Amino acid sequence: MLRLSLGVALILLSGISQAHSGRTNSDGCHNDRKNGGYHCHNGGTSYTPLPRKNSKEQPQALPQASLKYNRKDYPHWIDKDDDCQNERQEVLIKESLIKVKFKRNKGCTVSHGKWLDPFSGKTFTKASDLDIDHLVPLMWAHNHGGYAWTRKQRRAFANDHENLLVVWDKLNSEKGAAGPDAWLPPRKTYHCEYVKKFDEVVRKYKLVYRDAEREFIKKVESTCTK
Repeated sequence: MLRLSLGVALILLSGISQAHSGRTNSDGCHNDRKNGGYHCHNGGTSYTPLPRKNSKEQPQALPQASLKYNRKDYPHWIDKDDDCQNERQEVLIKESLIKVKFKRNKGCTVSHGKWLDPFSGKTFTKASDLDIDHLVPLMWAHNHGGYAWTRKQRRAFANDHENLLVVWDKLNSEKGAAGPDAWLPPRKTYHCEYVKKFDEVVRKYKLVYRDAEREFIKKVESTCTK
């Protein structure tokens, strides 16, 4: 009986190992090599396999390299019109409350102007004190659907002015890749507009909230006057 029980246990353990191949990370997630995709047990984001181009019935696992976020896969601060002013400079020029001044490089790089940081309500005059914030962070977008985008789609997202804000670099670093449920600007009067803009970008690019994130957005919006 002991030998029989030990044999049954070994079979069961083998079945579990095959059903959930790959070790889990700190979020309880792992690559499911048997079934394809990226699978989570503790509420993390699970990535479903993509269909093959020539078949609607047979799924194909998303390449592991595409699941891992790499900032270089989202080309940003490009120079669309070849005027030597990249997207950072274009946004600084557009959002300055006065005519900007440039460094001594033929008008390519902004040095001074006047900008209102919506996160703090403070005014800045030196471009070096400011960052161009991705309202919906690149990593956040990647983990909520952007992992399946082409490089062209990622490039468009990373340079979309609807998703860019001129903010105090200190607060941009503090925000990191957090969504609204994990970080909101210290300026409370900006919370409603911040969440609204965030949600508009999420909807525009058809990103997918986790349940708790969606509930948080609804909760904030319910407190805002329309």
